[in-house]
Amino acid sequence: APVTVPVTAPVAAPVSAPTSSNCPPAFSTTATYVEGDKVSAKNKIYKCKAWPYTGWCSTGGYEPGASLYWEDAWTLEGTCSGQPVAQPVAPPTAAPVMV
Repeated sequence: APVTVPVTAPVAAPVSAPTSSNCPPAFSTTATYVEGDKVSAKNKIYKCKAWPYTGWCSTGGYEPGASLYWEDAWTLEGTCSGQPVAQPVAPPTAAPVMV
């Protein structure tokens, strides 16, 4: 006698709705950050630097983009809108002229 095997329809994996922002979570003075963690502040994305700078990432005095010393702990990665961040360009230096 033929055997009937029940067949179930494949179940599609749930699709998450696209987010309206590409920003990682906002920087928080109560969070603990480790090397490579990304945060957002003022529509910009920052990445926690590697050791020995990592310890500063969780310190409020090094809040990315807001404090005087943030660059000691964080690297500016880009903007939440995906636009590249303009890097400062050193002015050209004149070559010495031998007379």
